[in-house]
Amino acid sequence: HTGIAITGGVDNVLQNPAGYAPDAASLHMEMLVKPPVNVTYYGEEDRMTSPAPFGMVGAGGNLARNITGALIYSLPKSMQLDDFSVEMNMGYYVLTRYPTFNLHQVTANAAWHGDNLHVGLSLHNQVYYLSDIIFLRTFDRMRVGKYILRPQLGLLYTGDNFNAGLSVTPQQDASWDLRYVSYDTKLPLDMVVGGAYKVNNGQYTAEVEYEQTSAISGEFSDRWTVRVGAEKTVRRFTYRAGYIYHPEVWHGAYKLPVNTTATADTALWWNDVAVGGYVSKNTQHLITFGTSWTHRSGKVNLAFLLDVG
Repeated sequence: HTGIAITGGVDNVLQNPAGYAPDAASLHMEMLVKPPVNVTYYGEEDRMTSPAPFGMVGAGGNLARNITGALIYSLPKSMQLDDFSVEMNMGYYVLTRYPTFNLHQVTANAAWHGDNLHVGLSLHNQVYYLSDIIFLRTFDRMRVGKYILRPQLGLLYTGDNFNAGLSVTPQQDASWDLRYVSYDTKLPLDMVVGGAYKVNNGQYTAEVEYEQTSAISGEFSDRWTVRVGAEKTVRRFTYRAGYIYHPEVWHGAYKLPVNTTATADTALWWNDVAVGGYVSKNTQHLITFGTSWTHRSGKVNLAFLLDVG
């Protein structure tokens, strides 16, 4: 979860477009397992899951002298609510929905590498997918997809003992027409800056990420995320640990959108359904730890992330 200021394999492209340093053409595969989380968004106990245990698959290598390239498919966001139910016929029938949000991403990357300076550009082809979006007073099942192309620029300086990195993803307009409600919003500007210090087969990293989340809504605060990490290599094994401070951008009460064309007859079953919910304070403190095993044919990584506060 850190890496803006270090070089590495294909997976480093998603941290910093300038961070890919292949020894040879390579393939990277990654699983991402998220245990279910119990939440109380709609006045009763709900469960958030991520049913697709997939992280990314990518391939890359040297395209020419001092130029590298990579192509990656990843699933940065995947969540499902199990479930949103409406009781009908005096409770003899339950209408069940599974609101789902997925972000599929295909990234094309190219980078130029000098002795100390590295410059990279990634083009993220993003497909947003929403299913079973919740609207009060309608039984309509809605599935919506949207394609957005997002560029990301990366710079990296590598020294003998110290590296410095920068990543910038510009703000972009995004609108959603969801039949019963429309949103005119933006995908926020994202900037990450960080450094890495190398000594005695060890490496220490620190970085700060700024997200202009106030561009999404005037009620949101901008987010400053802090990440620090350390790793130590002993023979074929590398051991890692880290900490992430991930502040909230908003908490408070909200209302669900309503189908305003519904009549009393068609809306009867919605009378007992909660019209909104409450997002509690959600600043997170997370710790990470993991290890890598390097052998002649490649490398195997295992990593864990825990929410501790």
